[in-house]
Amino acid sequence: MQNNVSFNQTGTGPVRPVPLTVALLTYNRAAMLKEAIAGILAQTWRDFEFLILDNGSTDDTPQVVLGVKDNRIRYVRNPPGSAVEFNGVSAFHIARGDRIIVTHDDDIMEPTMLERQMKLMDEHPEVLVVWTNVSMINYKGEQVQASASPCCGDRIFDRGEYILSFLSERLWPVPSSMMLVRELTPRSWVLEHYLGKKKRRKSKQGKNVAGTADVFLPAHFNTKGAVAYIGEPLLRYRLHPSQGTNSMDLSTPSIHLYNILGKLIRKTPFGAAYKSVFANYEVRFKTQRIISSIQTALPLRRDQRRLATLFERAIQHPQYVAEAGYPVLPLAILLAQLGVLPTSVLDRSLAPSDEYTTATRSYFRWFRHRCAGGNLFASWRGRRIVILGSALVSPLLILEAREAGCEVVCCIDSNIYRHDQHLLGLKIHPPGWLAQHREDFDTVVFSSEKDQEGYLADMVDMFAKGHVPSVSWKQIVAQATEGQGDR
Repeated sequence: MQNNVSFNQTGTGPVRPVPLTVALLTYNRAAMLKEAIAGILAQTWRDFEFLILDNGSTDDTPQVVLGVKDNRIRYVRNPPGSAVEFNGVSAFHIARGDRIIVTHDDDIMEPTMLERQMKLMDEHPEVLVVWTNVSMINYKGEQVQASASPCCGDRIFDRGEYILSFLSERLWPVPSSMMLVRELTPRSWVLEHYLGKKKRRKSKQGKNVAGTADVFLPAHFNTKGAVAYIGEPLLRYRLHPSQGTNSMDLSTPSIHLYNILGKLIRKTPFGAAYKSVFANYEVRFKTQRIISSIQTALPLRRDQRRLATLFERAIQHPQYVAEAGYPVLPLAILLAQLGVLPTSVLDRSLAPSDEYTTATRSYFRWFRHRCAGGNLFASWRGRRIVILGSALVSPLLILEAREAGCEVVCCIDSNIYRHDQHLLGLKIHPPGWLAQHREDFDTVVFSSEKDQEGYLADMVDMFAKGHVPSVSWKQIVAQATEGQGDR
């Protein structure tokens, strides 16, 4: 494709093909929208149609858009109250580009992003989707982390390889950076969300699958052909304190995700060879659902029995492979803390390779440390800690710290549905609690599995209205097991 053609959307003659559509979704973020538009118009790749899809904003968004003079822009304004899904799917229906990227009003493209993606897809026509690494910025636009994933170069995943690699790497695409072949997007999306001609199956209605579409899209395409990833951060991805967390159910989306991925992999050359691994990731998040809802200081016996049964079934899966042990490491740690861990195949498991996430490798070291009689917080006795988060890792940290003689003051969570709830006898507070009770704790411990320590430290300092000591659970594992290796 040549990158030297301009076009005028207002012309009345025949409309020529467009190589790319950039669709920008916006709603009531006029200030951030200016930066997003500027980033798109500054792209070194110039030949694209620019859709701005406004979902009925009530702020200055129309004035911002109409104040930008560029022939490539088409501004579509929905009536107030339109569904978020309607606005997003409309991009695929009204776009004219052979390829499309649907981005968001709070994210900012680096100047060469589109050029790099178009070049990769031109040189590798078998690639159906390509996304990029991202840097992380806070609500003020300040960089808090240079890279969301390791900068490991560009990668092309042949059919089925991305789905399989997700088990070890959890390479989670950021939608704002995802470019794809438009004609291959599922027609059912438009029929259901835009035209309203297809009713949702009852099995899907009301199902909490928040955020999982980010992975489903490239996974779906990977059953048909290759997908690609650019390792350089080419998008500034803005993180908000409540982003992706305001859900009453923390576990169902992840259970659903691995259930669907397990079905998709069977459509690829890998077949059902890794069925036990996908199944055990479902076990992992069923464990989270049980333990994150326990309000008493210790799980009741019936809950302990449920957890032990989940573990036994996981390690006795009829198609068990070695990698199937890694997803249930958190459950193994929990059962060890409760003193009910049975002898299992995990005792002979090999350490996960470097391609696995930091979280998986940390779980393994933690499990081995427990089996050897160690405690992560052995040198922390008497310290007062606050746990950031209240999902899977948090209860493990609470039990471990209490055993070592630490005072666990409370949990902090930005999820509004978790506020004023209890986890293992501890109150769950909103982040604003930090500023009001600075004298009541010594350290904040991050429980997130994601490698986003820079962002979390920035967020904690913001809510505490000043710097507070903070550390990730993965860093604690590394310090406690230093010199021990992955035994």
